[in-house]
Amino acid sequence: MIGSGNVKAKVMGEHRTRHEITTPSTFGVDRTTSVTWMRTRFGVDVSMPEGHNFMFQLQDIRDFGSEPTAAANTNDTLDVLQAYYSNMNFLGEGIEMRLGRQKFDIGDQRLFSTNEWSQTSRAWDGIHLAKNFNNSRLGGFFLVIDDDTPGNFASDQRYNIGVTFDYNGIADHMVQFFALHDIAGGGQYTGGVDGDTTTLSLRIKGMQMENKLGYSVEGVWQAGTVEAAGGDADISAWAIFANINYTHGMEGGSSVKIGAGLDMTSGDDDATDDEMGTFMAPYPQTHDYYGYADVVGPSNLTDIYVNVMYNSGKSWMLEAAGHFFSRTEEDDAMYANGGGVAFAAAAGAADDIGMELDLLFTYKCCEYANMQIGWSHFFAGDFIDDVAAAGADDDIDFLYATLNLKF
Repeated sequence: MIGSGNVKAKVMGEHRTRHEITTPSTFGVDRTTSVTWMRTRFGVDVSMPEGHNFMFQLQDIRDFGSEPTAAANTNDTLDVLQAYYSNMNFLGEGIEMRLGRQKFDIGDQRLFSTNEWSQTSRAWDGIHLAKNFNNSRLGGFFLVIDDDTPGNFASDQRYNIGVTFDYNGIADHMVQFFALHDIAGGGQYTGGVDGDTTTLSLRIKGMQMENKLGYSVEGVWQAGTVEAAGGDADISAWAIFANINYTHGMEGGSSVKIGAGLDMTSGDDDATDDEMGTFMAPYPQTHDYYGYADVVGPSNLTDIYVNVMYNSGKSWMLEAAGHFFSRTEEDDAMYANGGGVAFAAAAGAADDIGMELDLLFTYKCCEYANMQIGWSHFFAGDFIDDVAAAGADDDIDFLYATLNLKF
C-alpha cells in the first residue's frame, strides 16, 4: 500500500504459466498439441475519501516462444482487463456502484463466470449496483457485451440486463435468485444468429452437522426467441444442478471431502419445428464442472459425477473426480465445451457420450505461489463410436502443470 493522507494505492500483480499437452488434440486429429501459456496481470487500486475508488488492471497473454527474438514486439497481447470507478455510498443511500470494465461472478459460476481457467478470462463493460439489507443483498447490472457500431444503439449490439438477490435469513442456508435478459443482434447469439433470451435461476445451498455436510440445488428456466431457418424459434429450455458433499476431519488438521452430484440440461427434441429446447448457459465456467479435459459442454447433457479431495492441512491437496456423460435428449447433438456442436445427432445412436477421470495435485509453495499438476482421461462412449468418422472416436488425454504467482 502506498500513498499519503486520505488517498491510498494498492499495487497488485499476478503471473500464471501453464503447460498443456493434449493427445490427440481433438477427435479425428491424429496429433498431439503441446503449448505453454503465460498470463501476466498488473494493476493498481486507488482508494479515496468518502468511499470513492478507481481500479486499473492490465493483462498480457502469450504462448511461450511465439515472440521472435527481436528488439520489436511483434505480438500485441496487452489489453486492459479492468478499468472502473466505484463508489461505496452512491447517492448517499449505501448503494455500491461500479462503472466501467469490471470482473464479477454470480452464484457458483455455472451460469455467469469470468472463467479464470481461460487465458483471457472474461470482463464486463457496464454498470453494477448492489445494496445490502437485513439478511439479504440486492444487485443489478447493465452490460454491453458487444457493439459492432460504437455510439449507435442499434440492432447490431449485444447487451445484458441482470438482477441478483441473495437471502441468508434461514439458519445455515443461502437462497440465491438470478435473472438475466440477453439481447443479441447482428448475429451475435450462440451459433451466429440473433437471439433474445431470459434466464431465471433459483439456488438453495446449505451446511449441516457443524459444517461437515454441504448441499446445493439449483433450477434454471430459459425462454425467449432465437433466429432459425424458416423464422424465429421459441426457446423453452431448463437445467437442474444438484450436489452433496461430506467432509471428515482427521488428526493433524487433515481432512477428506467426498461428494456426488447431478447436472442435467435440456435438449431439443425436434430440429424441424418452431421451438428450441436446447439449454445454453450464458457465460459458464465449464472447466470446474464438466471435466478438466474440457471435452463436453453443458447443453443437452446429463452428467452424474463423484469426487474426493484429500487436504493435508499443511501445504498440499490431492483431488480425484469421475464423470459419466450422456445426452439428455436423443434427437439433439453432443455439444462441445465452447458451446458449438461436437457431434450431430443420428438416428439410432446411443445416448452414452463417455466417461472422464480427473486427477489434480496442488502444492502451496508459500503465501504468494502455488503449483498444480493434473491429468485427465476422457473415455469415448457409445454415442461417439456410433456417429464419429473412422479414427475420430479415440480417447483423449490432457496433462498440465501450472505455476501461479500473486502479490
